[in-house]
Amino acid sequence: MRRAVQTVPRRGHRAEWVIPDWPRLSEQYEGVHLTVAGYLTAAGTAIAVDAHPASVIAGWAPDDTYWLTDTVNLDNDDSWTWVCDTSGSNPSWAEEPHH
Repeated sequence: MRRAVQTVPRRGHRAEWVIPDWPRLSEQYEGVHLTVAGYLTAAGTAIAVDAHPASVIAGWAPDDTYWLTDTVNLDNDDSWTWVCDTSGSNPSWAEEPHH
């Protein structure tokens, strides 16, 4: 779920830059949390989204949570953990469901 924003070179990345489509994400998620570890791993880097587009963590601070809805259901067990693979030149993120 992404929106293209521009195609000019920035931060050494020469491809399409994208930002999250927050209204669309709010249809599935109540909020987004950036852990301290996630911030320290990805801040200031181009984060690969697909084959060519990339994004950055802009405007976030470590341990920030952005709520996407007016109400939050804390009783459900459908939270996700995102794991970063730093073995390549850019971080690659994958989600793992909690069981």
